[in-house]
Amino acid sequence: MFEPVHIVTFGCQMNQQESSVMAELLSSSEFRICNSIEDAEIVILETCAIRKKAEDKVYSLLGRLKQLRKKSGLPKKIVVCGCMVTEDGAKNLVEEHGVSVVLGPRRISRIAEALHESETEPVIDISFVWALPPYDISAPYISGVSAYVTVMQGCSNSCSYCVVPSRRGAAQSKPLRQIIDEIKLLETKGYKEVILLGQNISYFGIDKPDTPRLIDLLEIIESESRISRIRFVTSHPAFIDDKFIERLSKLRRVMPNIHLPIQSGSNRILKAMRRGYSSERFLELVRAFRNGNENFTINTDFIAGYDGETPADHCETLELIEKAELDGAYAFPYSERNGTRAALTNNENSIPIIERKKRCKEILDKVKKVALERRKRDIGRSVEVLIEAPGVGRSEGNINVEFEGGRSNEFGIVKIKEVSSFAMCGELEDNCLQEDGIEK
Repeated sequence: MFEPVHIVTFGCQMNQQESSVMAELLSSSEFRICNSIEDAEIVILETCAIRKKAEDKVYSLLGRLKQLRKKSGLPKKIVVCGCMVTEDGAKNLVEEHGVSVVLGPRRISRIAEALHESETEPVIDISFVWALPPYDISAPYISGVSAYVTVMQGCSNSCSYCVVPSRRGAAQSKPLRQIIDEIKLLETKGYKEVILLGQNISYFGIDKPDTPRLIDLLEIIESESRISRIRFVTSHPAFIDDKFIERLSKLRRVMPNIHLPIQSGSNRILKAMRRGYSSERFLELVRAFRNGNENFTINTDFIAGYDGETPADHCETLELIEKAELDGAYAFPYSERNGTRAALTNNENSIPIIERKKRCKEILDKVKKVALERRKRDIGRSVEVLIEAPGVGRSEGNINVEFEGGRSNEFGIVKIKEVSSFAMCGELEDNCLQEDGIEK
């Protein structure tokens, strides 16, 4: 009898990848994945702690699970994983919320083992020692088409607002051969795209003197595999130099798109955030990436209403959006997190929540306007699309494209007829351009 398990994921691509890994591990053991909390004997919460709102959602769901358990006796077990897990909070999760298993981000490959151990007593394992899953455990982003490959864990930066280093530990790069073996296996399964993941992927290899750096890794993947599309997230402006960009421009199968969080357009705020670069340097990087390829797409992140941010600082952020001609961005109101350097300063210049939300909306509105002007340039162009499902795909620049027809997991050429800020629509001119995994 296979115990039904339901996984609820909060947060980023890394969390989505970890949920996929747990699902694969459990499916190969004495469990089966189900689609409903009500049908599950075990519920796993893969949590996020970047903002307080994310943690509030988890506690709300824990309350709901408690009520379900009183009513029906299910779920029998609750598991909490991910960035919300702390040494102090683990005991509370067990005692106050009836959690059976608490696993830190680097311990999720122990999920099946921990569930068996919890038959006798609750399991708490939040060690920063990375228990690597087997290389043959895949983490689909789009099943059969695109897959995540984690290449590192943690972060060694000290941004003043961020809890990631304290929740996921210092940066640690995965062994090169395991990364290559994972990608080659995905290739044999028919995947066309891999997305390399790391909290600060630009730091790859810096923690180990004998490990290739990120640009070396990208070159090795392109040399040793035949995977058609290679992407990587998330990068950090302070760890990218002109030599990286020059070498990147020569790689055919690394897609012309980067997610490069800036967080603010104000140098004063960037310094307070301890980001390690200026807005001018960010714009230099933008120009360098697009040098020779004006269609290179750039996405970023913003934090609105950081402590002490003046209206003038906010205006500098809006100006930067126009100067950078961004293709997209995530923006969030600043959220104080306990244990961060920013929270410890007890800043008296805190921005009211309503003002943070107002500035956040202004940022997103500005990005939407700027991105639309970028997309208008694509009208009349023919773009290569990786078809994710009939009628839906993504361009090399990671823009969603809609059209009629097509076959999943094949490439097509779409002539763009209409655009919005973050998507394009057109006519499929040719399907199945690729026969051997590389040549089109």
